[in-house]
Amino acid sequence: MFTRVSEERFVRPLLRAPLEISADIRALCADINPAETPRFVPYRPGTGCQPQECYNNVRRRVDEAGGDYVVGWAIWERPELWVEAEHHAVWRGPDGLVDVTPRGIPVEQVLFLPDPAAPYVGSDAPRRPNRRRLLSQGGLAKPFLETIDARNLWFEQFPAGELKNLTRQQVAELRDLEGRAGLASVDLLIAHANSKSRNDRCLCGSGRKFKVCCLSEFD
Repeated sequence: MFTRVSEERFVRPLLRAPLEISADIRALCADINPAETPRFVPYRPGTGCQPQECYNNVRRRVDEAGGDYVVGWAIWERPELWVEAEHHAVWRGPDGLVDVTPRGIPVEQVLFLPDPAAPYVGSDAPRRPNRRRLLSQGGLAKPFLETIDARNLWFEQFPAGELKNLTRQQVAELRDLEGRAGLASVDLLIAHANSKSRNDRCLCGSGRKFKVCCLSEFD
């Protein structure tokens, strides 16, 4: 039984852009907007665009270069555990849809589901929560996802820009939530590793066997 995971593992993000459109991804997208199908969109971060500011980034691009503002959902996955939809906006230019918002993870393309019925209604409105579908071993992820949902719910009490003016008590609350999420992510990785035999496919989704991929990161 593994009880520890190396610090290097936490340099990598838990979620990744899907490599293919699986049946579970199609099912999640059908639950959100059955009138549309997900499609891969090139990732080309725009000059002057800011992370986590997709709505403003796309509006600025439309003002500068024309085209259209398209809302929908970016699709992410944690192999074997869950797939997730994040409300998002992309730019439609002369060559089609483009994701212009910088990401903190390495991606070449983003899987995007258009959803005109779910517009962005302003920074003072409640944030649209992420949508998820658990996969074959998704039960392992429930405690971690509960901590993420608690953290996201805490953030929803603040309009855009107010996070710069937190009280001392609010800073303490945020640190506690972030700490719980961090510990839960450790527990998740260890539980997922303990569900594997040496010859199983690796938990990272590389397609390689666990013993020649990420096994050395656990002890």
